[in-house]
Amino acid sequence: MWFDPTTLFAGLIASLTVSGLVLLWSWYEDQSELILARGGSGFLLAGLGAAVFAARDDIPHELGQMVGPGMVMLGIGITWAGARAFNRRPAPLWVIGLGTVLWIGFTLTPPLFESTHVRTAVGCAIIASYLLLAALEIRSGAPLRGRTPLAVLLMLHALFVMLRVPLSLGFVPPGVVPVQTQWLGAIVLEGMVFVQICAVLLIALTK
Repeated sequence: MWFDPTTLFAGLIASLTVSGLVLLWSWYEDQSELILARGGSGFLLAGLGAAVFAARDDIPHELGQMVGPGMVMLGIGITWAGARAFNRRPAPLWVIGLGTVLWIGFTLTPPLFESTHVRTAVGCAIIASYLLLAALEIRSGAPLRGRTPLAVLLMLHALFVMLRVPLSLGFVPPGVVPVQTQWLGAIVLEGMVFVQICAVLLIALTK
């Protein structure tokens, strides 16, 4: 079954934007919980990055491929920083931005970046790494009932992100972007569900 990429990406961007705004509003109500501020900011930045990536055919293609995913990675890095803040631990700026720096460096290596499969593997590995770090951070610290569900959700999403790599290797012809295939619907739907549940669990964790 084929899906309209524009509609699906619009849904994902809307989910990230609304969830980000809800988290920021919750932080405004209780400014002692930086995890809400950083989580909301991370979601908004990821949504903007997804919008840039979706518009890659209407802007310089290299710019869309470089900046869009880089913003998503930076947004996830900020969300990891929120998990660190919840445990009252510092989040080094270099760690937050490392994924984006690595991605930009990768995009400036044409022989590698021009390979759809390699590009998918590198991008997914960076995103999954931040998700796993956030899950481990949430799981540690003072025992709270809300920690385990959120940590499990982050780990599951990391797994789904990495599943895109074998899907790309097995089902995507050379030169075709993975989101141009029938797998787009499942990928975006899983992302939308993750974002909405994650926002709810983040708010529940601080109550």
